[in-house]
Amino acid sequence: SARNAELYKSHNGALVAQDPKTGQVLALAGSKDYFGEPEPTACTVGKTCQFEGNFNVATQGFRQPGSALKPFVYLTAFQKGYSPKTKIFDVSTEFDLRDTPETSYRPVNFDGQVRGPVSFEEALAQSLNIPAVKTLYLAGFDDALKNLHRFGITSLQERWRYGLSLTLGGGEVTLVDLVNAYATLSQEGIRHNQVMVLEVDDARGTVLEEYRDHAERVAEPQHARLITQILSTPELRAPIFGQSNALTVFPNYDVALKTGTTEDHRDAWTVGYTPSLVVGVWAGNNDNSPMIRQGSSILAAVPIWNSFLKEALREYPSETFEKPEPLVLPPKPMLHGQHEFIPVIRGVAYPQTHSILYYVDRADPLGPPPDNPTTDPQFENWEAAVVDWARTTIPAFLNYNQPLPESIDFSSYLTTSTVRGTRIVPTPMPRAITISALKPETGSFVTLPFTIEASVVAENGIARIELFHNRRLVNSFSLSEPRYYYTYRLEGGVDPQNLFELVVTDRSGKSAVRQTILYH
Repeated sequence: SARNAELYKSHNGALVAQDPKTGQVLALAGSKDYFGEPEPTACTVGKTCQFEGNFNVATQGFRQPGSALKPFVYLTAFQKGYSPKTKIFDVSTEFDLRDTPETSYRPVNFDGQVRGPVSFEEALAQSLNIPAVKTLYLAGFDDALKNLHRFGITSLQERWRYGLSLTLGGGEVTLVDLVNAYATLSQEGIRHNQVMVLEVDDARGTVLEEYRDHAERVAEPQHARLITQILSTPELRAPIFGQSNALTVFPNYDVALKTGTTEDHRDAWTVGYTPSLVVGVWAGNNDNSPMIRQGSSILAAVPIWNSFLKEALREYPSETFEKPEPLVLPPKPMLHGQHEFIPVIRGVAYPQTHSILYYVDRADPLGPPPDNPTTDPQFENWEAAVVDWARTTIPAFLNYNQPLPESIDFSSYLTTSTVRGTRIVPTPMPRAITISALKPETGSFVTLPFTIEASVVAENGIARIELFHNRRLVNSFSLSEPRYYYTYRLEGGVDPQNLFELVVTDRSGKSAVRQTILYH
């Protein structure tokens, strides 16, 4: 827009709108004026023009997405057992990536400030960089990258190029891919293949190619719902949006969004979604020249996104996002939502505050704390940063972190509290139900007859197994085994698209479900 060009030296923009329930792209503006000529005022002698015609940024522009990838990193952490209430320290931290000082990395937040202990939901909604880098380390780089690809990002294939800065936009994506990834979030982890052409006919009217929906579940609904709940809560993002937060709220509509701005201010992004519509906006310059420093996503991209969405939503009914299941937080500091605890042993208090790596083994975050936290290559840097912060922030810190005279049960010292309406109590960790090797895999095309198969393990013992076909119960039986290999043969009664759900209930009454979508 002219406003962006005048205020932020952003001469171009792109927009993509998609139906997340079908994958169909509804609108695409890949450039300010694809067929236009460069604007004389945007050019200087000896330099490339900032406004270039014949270039579709939405599909051809591989640009760094800034913080727009963070939701998928946090989702990966949720898959590992962390929760939105997990606390992490937002303090200046050195990351030694390869045990050599020259490769160390010290990220900073967008405002140069640190906030001490913050929850995952606060860190994501406020787009804090230091917690995001820590979260990527905890979640696992390779698992986070796999999730990005599963959700719809087709680039980011050169793994060797990326480090922990990937969560801050240290790789290139296209706007169409980013919109498709957020569409998968909108559909609670079901990705529909993105499509721009619905039908191709020849001169005689013969259909040569036509749209067919292809859907695949790439994440469990609970994890996607947790991300959506964070991104759709205006109060959580208010500290960074300020007065611009009003542009993110649409009366009677649930809307989730995330922004992203590259460190050098070359790219500003906003992607937001409802259950039925996803809209992504990019603002910047086609020749990749930077905007002025004030050209952040909140100022350069959010107003464009708001203008489009408030008009488009008039065509859609009011819908709400499905809420995640109630949280059960494990009885461990940091994971439990508390950043410190004070055990009293034989009448003596031993107040403690440590980095999350003191309590968490990355390979098994819900399991017992590490016997020797220093074996984690990041522990010493993270712990030193927390101690430096605590020394200047906590009164009488000299009394903290004294060695404990004996091992303790963390759950005995975690107090009952309420965090943003969620009641947190010391709760024994639930014993697991695992449904694995579910076949045929989601997205498969099957011919009759075929067999549904899965490996089931329940630590409390399996009590019942049920199979639903398109929400209708087709098979059910009781048993009393810790392990079972399930098979069920289908010889008819299938539709062109079929949802199968395998539900396993253990002897404590806890249930787990796995889904597969099959085509016939």
